[in-house]
Amino acid sequence: FMWVKKSGEAVDAIDPERVLVLQYEELKLDFDTQLQRINDFLGLPKLTNAKAKAVTAECTANTMKKNGGRFKMIIRKGVVGDWQNYLDDERWKEFDRVFDKVLGGMDIAESLR
Repeated sequence: FMWVKKSGEAVDAIDPERVLVLQYEELKLDFDTQLQRINDFLGLPKLTNAKAKAVTAECTANTMKKNGGRFKMIIRKGVVGDWQNYLDDERWKEFDRVFDKVLGGMDIAESLR
């Protein structure tokens, strides 16, 4: 959890208005909206439909695995909720306990619950 904690501390130290926090789950749920958020945050001109479609195609887990580079090693399945295949109820309760102890109250962590 330390990377989340350090990320939250960095956001607070820098200035939340100068940082765009993205969550993988949000990207998977509604990539188009998140792409628009990124575009707006960077102050770029509105993306054409063709450019948005091209970016979307390049950002899939399968494309990143196929095109490789450093992402090839860190991209797993590209699905949300895969943890359910690895954590039973007992381990998930322990995860929650540690999560709350380390990250309780941090804004950046709330969407990870």
